[in-house]
Amino acid sequence: IGLKVNDKQTLSVSIMPEDASDKTINWVSSNPSVVSIDENGFVTAKAIGSATITATTSNLLSAECKVSVIDPNGVITIQAEDLTSTGGSVDDSFANGPGLGFNINGTVINYGNGGDWAEYNQKLIIANEGYYQFTYIIACPSNGATAKLSIPAISFTSTTNIPNNNAGTPQGWDKYNVIVAPDKAYLTPGTYTIKIEAGGPMWAWNLDKIEVVNIGSEIPSGIRNIARDIKISPNPANEVLNISGLSNEVFKARIINSQGVEVLMHNNSNTEINISHLPQGLYILQIITDNKEVKNIKFQKVFHL
Repeated sequence: IGLKVNDKQTLSVSIMPEDASDKTINWVSSNPSVVSIDENGFVTAKAIGSATITATTSNLLSAECKVSVIDPNGVITIQAEDLTSTGGSVDDSFANGPGLGFNINGTVINYGNGGDWAEYNQKLIIANEGYYQFTYIIACPSNGATAKLSIPAISFTSTTNIPNNNAGTPQGWDKYNVIVAPDKAYLTPGTYTIKIEAGGPMWAWNLDKIEVVNIGSEIPSGIRNIARDIKISPNPANEVLNISGLSNEVFKARIINSQGVEVLMHNNSNTEINISHLPQGLYILQIITDNKEVKNIKFQKVFHL
C-alpha cells in the first residue's frame, strides 16, 4: 500500500477457519521509524521510506504487506549526495577531483565529467501507479552537456540536454537551474534503482537533487492513448496472451509485475505473447506503437484455467 507522511490506516487479516479458537496476531514493522504498527494492526506513516509489515499467528503462519511512504506534497526527492555507487572513464585527480566518478561535496555532487555516472540503489519509492516526471536541480556552465536517467527494472531511459547557465566559471558551478526531463516513466508501486550519467564535455555539470512527481494516470503530452478497441484474451491467462485490434502494425509490449518490475519485453508484430514462465499474479501489459500511442491493460496470470 502507499501512504503519505502522517497518514494512518488499519490492516486486517483473515484467519481460517472462521471459528478458530486462537486468532491472536503479532504485528511487526521492519522499519518502525518509517512505519509503525500497534497490536491492533493500526499503521502510522512517520517518515519517507518503506517498510514491510508482518502479521504472524500463534502457530507461526505469517503474511506480509509492503508499505511505501512518500512526501505529503507528492514530491519524491532524490538527494544527489545519497548516491550508492559512482564511476566513470575520466580521471580528474590531476584537478583535485575524485578520480573516476562524481565527488560528494556537502549536499551536491560535483566534478561531473562526460561519462561519469551515479547510481541510487532502491532510492526511488513509488506508492501510486501512474506517469512520473523528472526534474533536475543542476548547475552547468558548459556547452553540449546532457543528463541520461535510466531505471533498469523497466528499461526506461531519458536523455536531457542541459543548457549552459551562462554564468561563466567558476561562478557557474554554483548557479543551479531547474531542468525538466522530456520523457515520463510509467511506474507501478514499488522500490526502484535509478542511474544518472553525464554526457558531453569533460566538465559537464554539478547536481543538487532530482525531484520526481506523479502527473497522473493519463497519457502525458507527446504520447497518445490508443483509442482503438484493443483487447487481450484470455484474461485470466495461463500460457499465452493474444492481442487483438492492432491491424498488423509494428509495436512493442512490456509486461510489468505488481512490484513495478519489467518482466518481459516483446519487440515484434506477433500478437501472441508467451507468458507461461511468469509466476502467478497481477500484471500490466503496456502496448506502445511506433507512432507513440500507448495502452495499458491489466491481466491476471494463473497456473490453470
